[in-house]
Amino acid sequence: MIPTDTPVSAMNLAELIDHAIVSVTAARHGKAAKVNPTDTDAQRQLNELGLKQAASLYRSLKGLPIDVVVSSPLPRAMGTAQIATGRAPTPVEALGVDPNPELPVNIMFEALMYSPLIGEKAYFNHELAEHLKNWGRTALKELIAIAVQLREETGKPVHMMAFGHAVCSNILIWAIYEALGQEEKVPKSVTHVNLDEACALRLEINDGVLGITTITPAPVQ
Repeated sequence: MIPTDTPVSAMNLAELIDHAIVSVTAARHGKAAKVNPTDTDAQRQLNELGLKQAASLYRSLKGLPIDVVVSSPLPRAMGTAQIATGRAPTPVEALGVDPNPELPVNIMFEALMYSPLIGEKAYFNHELAEHLKNWGRTALKELIAIAVQLREETGKPVHMMAFGHAVCSNILIWAIYEALGQEEKVPKSVTHVNLDEACALRLEINDGVLGITTITPAPVQ
């Protein structure tokens, strides 16, 4: 527990999380496609299935407290956030940066799973691991800054929802475990499972005790 007279400027990452955040729900955007053949990956938007997936996620989120919604600035994430929460999300640049779009998902998970507690592997790319983990740390710091500001305005810690891309959502949750000194407790739902479109991981934080659940909307027809 942080002493009540501790100024925010003197808090470390773990203390800032405890001070400003009650939960973080990290979601992946719905199915997306290029509207025009000349569109770049960044310009992809939700297709018909993606719109239905976002609407299904909206139904699954009903009843969950959400104080602030942030999103990758890319259209497919912003669109999912808008439909799934019914509110305009705040774009966060760091959530929109794909850690390395050239890498297959299994390699990114291999990097995320690395820990000195697991031991070194001869084929493991430590440089890649640090690249991915630094991405998660940067994204987390941006979210903490938003949460701290809201905490100062409202007088209470917040429930955050962040919309991003594939493994990026997993890395964000991993970064919270690391910041709280609990990297060895990261569950397999974070390190082994690539979120399907419009699915989410919800991490609740209670005096340093972490509880995680997976939110999987019903299949759309």
